[in-house]
Amino acid sequence: MQLLLSIALAQVPNGDFSDGALDQLPPGWTVPKGSVEAGVSAVRTGEGTLMVTLDRGDTWGTVMTYSEAEPYRDQRIRLSARVRVETGRAQLWLREDTYDPELAGFFDNMGDRPVDPGPWQTVSIVAPLGSHGESLALGLIVESGTRAELDDVHIEVLGPADEGDLPPRALSDEELARLVALAEVSAAVRYFHPTDAVREVDWPRFQVAAIRTVEAESSLLDGLTAAFADLAPAVVFHPGDAPEPDALEGRLHRIEHVGLGGLFNSPTADFYRGGGPYRSSVQAVRRLPPEERYADLVLAEGVHARIPLALPAEALEVGSTAVDLDVPGGWEPSAGDRSSRQAAVMHTWAVFEYFLPYDTPVPWSEALEGALVDASMREDLAVTLRRMTALAGDGHASVVSRAPTRHRIPAELVFTERGLTVAHSHGSALEPGDIVIDPDVLAHIEQLRAETSVATAGDLEARLAIHATAVSPGEHRLRVVRDGEEQEVTVTATPAGDGFAAQSALMSGSEVAPGIVYIDLRGLDDLGPWEDAMRAAEGVIFDLRGYPGDAAGDMIRLLADKPVKSAYWQVPIRVSPTLEPTWDESRWTKRPKLRGLDAPAVILTDANAISWAETVMGIVEAYELAPIVGSPTAGTNGNVNVFSPLPGYTVSFTGMRVTKHDGTPHHGVGIQPTHPVSPTWAGVAAGRDEVLEAAIELLQTP
Repeated sequence: MQLLLSIALAQVPNGDFSDGALDQLPPGWTVPKGSVEAGVSAVRTGEGTLMVTLDRGDTWGTVMTYSEAEPYRDQRIRLSARVRVETGRAQLWLREDTYDPELAGFFDNMGDRPVDPGPWQTVSIVAPLGSHGESLALGLIVESGTRAELDDVHIEVLGPADEGDLPPRALSDEELARLVALAEVSAAVRYFHPTDAVREVDWPRFQVAAIRTVEAESSLLDGLTAAFADLAPAVVFHPGDAPEPDALEGRLHRIEHVGLGGLFNSPTADFYRGGGPYRSSVQAVRRLPPEERYADLVLAEGVHARIPLALPAEALEVGSTAVDLDVPGGWEPSAGDRSSRQAAVMHTWAVFEYFLPYDTPVPWSEALEGALVDASMREDLAVTLRRMTALAGDGHASVVSRAPTRHRIPAELVFTERGLTVAHSHGSALEPGDIVIDPDVLAHIEQLRAETSVATAGDLEARLAIHATAVSPGEHRLRVVRDGEEQEVTVTATPAGDGFAAQSALMSGSEVAPGIVYIDLRGLDDLGPWEDAMRAAEGVIFDLRGYPGDAAGDMIRLLADKPVKSAYWQVPIRVSPTLEPTWDESRWTKRPKLRGLDAPAVILTDANAISWAETVMGIVEAYELAPIVGSPTAGTNGNVNVFSPLPGYTVSFTGMRVTKHDGTPHHGVGIQPTHPVSPTWAGVAAGRDEVLEAAIELLQTP
């Protein structure tokens, strides 16, 4: 018999909040400095609970404690707590810190399942821990406007970490074909079969059970029939041609997706708590053509699937959310289990298949097959998902998970015609103009090429130049070419969170040439302090070589002499897995300021400009508001959408299509400069900003 070891509350310091003074932070718990500054308050109540509040707007914070990790190494544990939210939302979180910073520990912050206002409820995180844990950090996250109570925080050991997990192994061609078929059926059922059970089932757990069922059955037909029999009995699997569809009359209900909304196991609705562009709903309809009532899928082994896309009201309640999964008590899907990784790949493929608004550079079916093969053999799910999403060619696509603690080389790198070049050195032995030829750095870059999703070659180079500086802590000996000779340089890595000065040391409002004022829009929210100086200048340079703040919108208003419109935002509307989407289209207008700029302006940009930066640059391009100096932008625009394929993993992607104002593609193209200028090795080595110099020359030329 499996023994469940229940660890006393003392293992979580003061986890029942029995110790401590009233209205004070209980012993053993802390509010980190950043959370104190954000406005988090945590005090013991008269009932012996912890009251956590955060009243300030547009921020978040946490209250936390630590526990030893050694007793739990190589164990599957469950962190549980009672939580009651009065207003806002809260999330329990758990992080495994390892004594080797190169090894990633477990992390989950319930970002895909936050606690909303309501009565007391017990929430938990199940964590398979590794053998290198040094400590466990845990606590409660609260967002702005939250008032929540926490109590009975404790840890249980459920058994060995890998108990119940399927080990890695290679797939035969037949097994791969069956998994692809299961992915196609699961996606269509999950997002377009409108029953209550389909929307309410624990999909990660169900998908794991379905994978194991299909793997165990002698045929694909038997496996699919057994896997979906309880959840979706109206879905029919059969050999050969499809039977005649049932006649559906009267009021029917179907699912409509305007993008991917939060109704479908996605944190999107919470990501856009003030209202966003994505929404999914079950809608009542009267008349539907046959192609919108059913989806017929042709699968491997000659199997056909008929999936109802519209049902009468009484049929919506048919189906069971029970999941028959033969695993030890407390087992949950995790990246250590082969079927869980395969399930995460299937979910990611489904979202990109139906809701990515652009065609992918490679057939997405090939991406599914390759990722399933990789997930079956590789235990590092994050790498598998990054390689998969990189094939989408989407600059917003990323995979966030608990990663090893990274440091960085204290330098900024750029690609020039001579290769990876040091542009700025921050107190290290590297010098501007050094060409990095270190084999470890170059190998790291090649690995990242296959794991980085971008829409343009320029964006890829810009990101690789940044990521190439990521290293492990300690000293590193790097091979470089300096003055034409190979040398070995020793550098000491600095924490990744340590900020360096921007490439340009110039401050907004600086006069970069007689009568020419420079404004750095990167991260800037307000142009107000410099508007008088800009109006008195003979020329203004706006630097948009990166992500701007709200001040970029004010720049548009200063430059425009009439109302200007944004590009069209086009969100895909999907009601079927087999029909092409229609589009929900919108745009917005900015009106000029009463008093604009009399002086000419020039805008600097490059591949570091993405999304909001490209919205601004698209208006500049369409209305010819100013010359553009530099290199093309990243070629990715549109609001980001997010989902969680497995607890502890979040995937993002571009949820809407954006074209240029004239209807031609923006994605993969970007905004082209009117005056192309790229950094050269000679300029970088001399410490020059050649793009800025070109802008100054342009303004000074009669």
